[in-house]
Amino acid sequence: MGLLELFLYELRKTVASKALLAIIILCLGISIAYQWSETRSGGQYDQYSGLRGSFWSEELEKTKGTDRDKLKQYFEIEGWYHGLLAAEENGQDIESSLMEFQELYPDVDMEARLQQSEEVPEEMSHLTMHKFYNNIVSRLTYQESYPQFRESIQQKADELEDLALFSDISGYSSRNIIQTAEAYKKLGDLTLEYDYSAAIYMGTNTVMVDMMILFLVILIGWQIFCRERENGIYPILQTAKRGGVAFISAKLAAYFLMLAILSFLLYAAQFLFAFSLYGIGNLDVALQSLSEYRNCVLPVSIGTYIWLFLEIKVTACLVFGSLIVFFMITWKRFVPAVCSYFWVMLIEYVLYTTVNSLSKWNWFRYVNLFSILDASQPFTVYWNLNLFSHPIWAEFAKMVLCIATILLCTVLSILIYCHEREGKRVYGIASGRRIAVCSLSGKHVSIFAHEGYKFYVLGGMGVFLIVAAVVSMRMAEGIQSHTGTTEIQAYRYYIEQLQGTYTEETRAWLEQETQIMQMTDQEALETQEQFQNGEISLETYTDWMEKRQQLIEMRSRGFYKILAQEQVIKNAKENGFENAGFVDQYKLSYLFKDENNQMFLACVLLSALILGVSGLFGIEERNGMMALLQSTQKGRQPLQRRKLLQTILCATVLYAILYVPYYVAIWRDLSEVDASLVLNGVPGYQKLPVPLSIRHAFVVMFVLRYLTAVICSIITAAVTSAVKKQALGSVICFLLFLGPCILYLWKVNLSGVSVIGGLLPQLTFQNGQVMLYGVYWIGMLAAVGGSFLAIRKKYLSK
Repeated sequence: MGLLELFLYELRKTVASKALLAIIILCLGISIAYQWSETRSGGQYDQYSGLRGSFWSEELEKTKGTDRDKLKQYFEIEGWYHGLLAAEENGQDIESSLMEFQELYPDVDMEARLQQSEEVPEEMSHLTMHKFYNNIVSRLTYQESYPQFRESIQQKADELEDLALFSDISGYSSRNIIQTAEAYKKLGDLTLEYDYSAAIYMGTNTVMVDMMILFLVILIGWQIFCRERENGIYPILQTAKRGGVAFISAKLAAYFLMLAILSFLLYAAQFLFAFSLYGIGNLDVALQSLSEYRNCVLPVSIGTYIWLFLEIKVTACLVFGSLIVFFMITWKRFVPAVCSYFWVMLIEYVLYTTVNSLSKWNWFRYVNLFSILDASQPFTVYWNLNLFSHPIWAEFAKMVLCIATILLCTVLSILIYCHEREGKRVYGIASGRRIAVCSLSGKHVSIFAHEGYKFYVLGGMGVFLIVAAVVSMRMAEGIQSHTGTTEIQAYRYYIEQLQGTYTEETRAWLEQETQIMQMTDQEALETQEQFQNGEISLETYTDWMEKRQQLIEMRSRGFYKILAQEQVIKNAKENGFENAGFVDQYKLSYLFKDENNQMFLACVLLSALILGVSGLFGIEERNGMMALLQSTQKGRQPLQRRKLLQTILCATVLYAILYVPYYVAIWRDLSEVDASLVLNGVPGYQKLPVPLSIRHAFVVMFVLRYLTAVICSIITAAVTSAVKKQALGSVICFLLFLGPCILYLWKVNLSGVSVIGGLLPQLTFQNGQVMLYGVYWIGMLAAVGGSFLAIRKKYLSK
């Protein structure tokens, strides 16, 4: 069998996997559904809702050939017209707006036009029409300012060249300015147009697909590189005649081809769906016609940009794929490979999000794996990096990183595989099995102890616990100081006087303080008198008055926050929550509103549980011992119960390690807060319909999150038992549990339909949807009940 036959065999074997095909179709459906929901939720695409259907084409045809100035005026008038009608529909007074319009356009009789009835296109309203016309006006306004932007860049370079006649400008900053001007000069004279489709915005919003790609590279890698090893036939294949370089090369070729096709389909599907909603538009328009791409230095059209965008995304997918393949071949085990992969991703993501672009370490921000994944960056940001005082375009350095990563990981993977194969040929096929058996040196009489040995030692959960402890300590140390700005300090001054239950004395004190805030203080009068008598200069008096005014404004803002909080407390008392009072809402936000830090801890928790539990429930299947265990007296229900008990115990210990130090540090800072006051009287939690004290709300949040962790671990056990493969089970659970968490960190909230609702119960405290949350937990309990039945069925089946 030649190399081509091996390649085709690996390709057919991968495509024939029904589970893999089902997951790919599911990912495609989820990405399209997410984009569709975004267009219907009034979110970021709401401003483009008027650009759908035939209406946009009709407007383009109507205004074709119109002068730019008249065109902009036409769209402005139409925007005013529909905006006034939308305000009128909402019961707002439009007299002042109408007067403002008449001052701008005295020749247009808007009052007469408003009295006429004009039909609005189907599925549109006056508000969406108003947003549509304003969007077109903003396009035209930006395009008018683009030549000035180009001129400002060239002007800086010209000034620097004039300066070069008198001094040395060989430093990085000077070279950077000159190179930037040269880059924009290559664009030539661009003609900017406004008749492009809004599909470009929707098609390039690929957060959901990016998250899926990070996990699909693992799943396909397991299918090609790990499945045969888990089935025990990998050593046999390695010792075959063509089990060397040809074998691993065919696998790598099949893997990279699958990734390229899959990533292209997923990303292209988004553009096709966007085109179906907003139309294709004019793809020959210069990319710089879009304000978001003003900084682009490449002379490309929108159509060319779409193809380049897809190519960059495919390349990024290959880079991530080469990494996971390298780890799989190096470690020879799925769990360590995935752990290494995610640690690299975590480090790269932290560098990408925390390193400042102006820092001397900005290489770590731009020459970064996540920077590669951001395919819009080469067209929205022009940035040069400092290489020994010479400016290097960041995208060139990024391209070098892509090529180097793919080549290096591929070559190292082949070398490591061939080295392993030589070991098999010298020491025999059974050497790997013999080493594995010898590593099981611990003999235990207790089933529970032996399952713990498999869980913490063989499965690596002990390492996860150590890592979790380190993360927890770092998070506890990183609780930010609550000193705050001058405004917050002023707010805290009043809170110290008012904290506690709201009473008549509190109300009287606030009324008195309100009167004081409105009075002119004696110090200001004395200073004014000194200035009038010539005792202080005008400059000193003016400086003193400016600083005093700033201080008064900051203090006033802090006091106004107190008054706003008082109104929330009054409303809570009117609704029957008598034990409402003043608490420091800034300090309390670290307990209930610090979602990003808490979600990061949840990601660590779920990652460890998924990898550990899938290993515990998949180890017998991997070693072919399941049938033997089911034939023994204690290899069925007793073994099942011990495994579940180890799972729950581990979830408990891991949860305590991660969250207890974190919350202890927060409560230490909340020592002055009266935790018996109801949460309903705190701004941001007014919608909570049931009386719940701060202390009880924390207990509810802590317990529900713990139950969610236990439920996720049990569902992971059930999924792994059902698919009978540790790698496949862990990837599925990563998509189910960890995927929504990563999306939440990327500002995509799926709390109502995912595990986010259980990990962040405080979101229900804020939106007040207690009934829906009850339905959510009924679904969670049903899922864990079904998981118990699935695990029981596996261990009772013959």
